[in-house]
Amino acid sequence: MVLDVKKYPFIKSLEDELKKYGGGITLSDLLLNSTTLIDQAKDRIQKVKSGEELPHYVSYNEPVLVFYTTLLSLAILNDLRLIRKYAHIEAKQFKSLLQNENEENLLEITKLLDLKINKCDQIKFSLEKKRRIVQKEFCVNFIDYLKYTKGLREDWKLSKQVLYKGYVYLDKNQLTDLIAENIKNKIVEMIRPLNLKEIPEKLKSLIEKKGVVPPCIENILGKEKLSEEEIRTLITFYINIGKGLGSIIAIMKKWNVTNIEDLYKKYRGDKETRYIVYSCARMKQLGLCVSNCNVKNPLQLYFLSKE
Repeated sequence: MVLDVKKYPFIKSLEDELKKYGGGITLSDLLLNSTTLIDQAKDRIQKVKSGEELPHYVSYNEPVLVFYTTLLSLAILNDLRLIRKYAHIEAKQFKSLLQNENEENLLEITKLLDLKINKCDQIKFSLEKKRRIVQKEFCVNFIDYLKYTKGLREDWKLSKQVLYKGYVYLDKNQLTDLIAENIKNKIVEMIRPLNLKEIPEKLKSLIEKKGVVPPCIENILGKEKLSEEEIRTLITFYINIGKGLGSIIAIMKKWNVTNIEDLYKKYRGDKETRYIVYSCARMKQLGLCVSNCNVKNPLQLYFLSKE
């Protein structure tokens, strides 16, 4: 069975993916001609920041390019903590897919990750305290095992594994966990080598640029307690700039607002009843305007700053 690159885009090199566009085309060339990939990559990064669930790569038209655009974006942002968080969440998502793969595909992925793991004669051993028989069908040389699990959590210690004739034996769940851990490390390593000096300034600008949060919104964010109007204004603002429910819950957590999901559904509405942020004139009437921004609506300031 052939591995599905749409599920696991990291198994295909960027160089091979770009071949379908003809010789001499780079990822930067593609990104400068269309911001779709950048927008999709930035959306993934934003979801990681806010703790939202990531969409599977199969949902994209160009999953491999979205994957590499995200890595490029993270390299430009140069936030090691964010990179590690992103790699952890990506690996967790890949793990959910790996759990449904057959043995042949799992072993193929281990080869692509340079993990020397084999299907071995199945061994059975008894866990006396738990009174059950455990079967393990994969094995790895114990020296390689120590290398692959270096720095991992306590339960990966060699002393806690089944060691037989110089090999550590693993079951399918353990193999899946080990693959996911190595995918996480691979993602971090793939981000480091990027030479940012070779990235066009325009491309860096597209990736780094963010909308300016209006002073009135910043003022509300700095308060210890919020009125109903201020809660409404914040939630509506974040809905209007594209934040999802998870992001808004994370933002509003500071004030212990308990009915965020209901408010989100209410203010998101539909095409006919969608709420928008109050106009600047209305914000002044409510005492929420704190600066003369020369715009008619806070959203105008936010989106103009992105252009």
